[in-house]
Amino acid sequence: MLPAGALLNDQYLIGRAIGHGGFGITYLAWGRNLKLAIKEDLPGDLATRGPDGATLVSYSGEKGECLHYGLDRFLEEAQILNRFQQHPGRGARPPLGLRSEKPLVFPEK
Repeated sequence: MLPAGALLNDQYLIGRAIGHGGFGITYLAWGRNLKLAIKEDLPGDLATRGPDGATLVSYSGEKGECLHYGLDRFLEEAQILNRFQQHPGRGARPPLGLRSEKPLVFPEK
């Protein structure tokens, strides 16, 4: 997990993890005048964190290929969700970001 207090993209303060599953971890976070959730794609059976505790390191072979396929789908999902950012039924939404080549979605909380 990312440590509480970590700063993401120099603007989002990571809080505690509020959920996790087979494909990722969701964190409580704060931005400028925003309380939000940040979803991180981290499938534990396909990758692990590097020595720095933040970088995603894929396992070799077929697992690495599966990881990159999944990361591409995760990024596509984030981009689709961000298209609805101007919809009147949606609240303010920070942009999609990347950190250490890991896609993160910033859904409103």
